[in-house]
Amino acid sequence: MRKIIFTVFVTSLLLFVMAGCEELPENKQIPTQKIGVPTSYPVGGQLPSPAAGYPASPSNPSDPYPAPGTSTIFQIVKADQSVFVMTKAAYDQLAQVKVTINSKDVSGARVKDVLKGAKITTFNKITITGSNGKVELTSGQVDDQLIMILTNGAMIQSPSLTSDKWIKDITQIKVD
Repeated sequence: MRKIIFTVFVTSLLLFVMAGCEELPENKQIPTQKIGVPTSYPVGGQLPSPAAGYPASPSNPSDPYPAPGTSTIFQIVKADQSVFVMTKAAYDQLAQVKVTINSKDVSGARVKDVLKGAKITTFNKITITGSNGKVELTSGQVDDQLIMILTNGAMIQSPSLTSDKWIKDITQIKVD
């Protein structure tokens, strides 16, 4: 009895599903949309516009699109709205300097050098956003004493800024 009920149920289910299907006439294809799938994702450099597509994985590590697997630290949004992605590999290539903050030597890369790495040499102000808020700095405040420290995340410090402006776990630097 159970087998008969099960067979009737399965047959009814199949008929119900197939009732919503229609047979395609000959020479008719199912419409499809062709989409491009990137072979690698650009990290450590200038993001292309969506129409430009993604470049193939380069073999040159100084290229703005380093090989996949490079870890992203944060993004720099330029005044023209293009985006530069800072990677750990790109950060490690920057010169490290020591700055004395509260009688303690702290090492990191100058924020000026970080911006130069993104090909930014002039700006009016930058807005740095992180886990503890954001801070807006004028070009005059971005001096040789403003450094970026990289531990578990990126953080800025400077003897000329109060500690409440030391942004931690930086996710974005917006340039104006």
